[in-house]
Amino acid sequence: MEHKRLVTVVVISCLSIVQGDLHGFNNGQTFILTSVATGKVFTAGKSGNFSRNSPVVVTIWNEELNQKWLTLEASSLIQLNPTAREIQPLRYYLVPHRQQWDWKTITQNGTVNITNLSSLPPFTEVLSLDSITGNLTTEVFSQGSSSQQWIAEDAGQGQIFIRNLGNNQCVKNFDYKSVNLIQRIFSFINRVRKHQRNDPSPLSTLDCSAKDVSEKWLAEL
Repeated sequence: MEHKRLVTVVVISCLSIVQGDLHGFNNGQTFILTSVATGKVFTAGKSGNFSRNSPVVVTIWNEELNQKWLTLEASSLIQLNPTAREIQPLRYYLVPHRQQWDWKTITQNGTVNITNLSSLPPFTEVLSLDSITGNLTTEVFSQGSSSQQWIAEDAGQGQIFIRNLGNNQCVKNFDYKSVNLIQRIFSFINRVRKHQRNDPSPLSTLDCSAKDVSEKWLAEL
């Protein structure tokens, strides 16, 4: 009897791991994307009014609309490539809640079905990889654009990599620097003395590395 109970627990645990790997993002859900390295979150531009083509950076969580990201599925759950014979991962568009239209009004009156890409209002902006600068920005949604599609991959311990379909690289937090605490304190003091602002760098992508904590993220509801 004890042996049977043990087998049941193992099976359930394995199923949970598989489901977690397949669903880093979920269609129609809103996430806060937090850097494991710094604890700061994906942010589209500065706080305040909407602006087009905003750089995407990491900032402290302030409950702003530009820090909340709706994930909309761009692919079916499992696609079998008959040539390569491999399972293709889920791909998503990431939509910041701050748009030129009022998010609450649009979603509450039924104009937008937030699980359907085709129902998004015109000129909706989504997370994109700028082909010129290589930085993350927001751009008007373009159906089928590989630079606007993102894949959440398991990084262990409930963390994910966010891979761009276009260049096959992972989002990296370049604001994270591997320096010790004393160096950080002196750097902060020097900035205060010189009245310098420490503006965050735009997020970008780099070859995915399991050892790089600056490429690891938490997708929090």
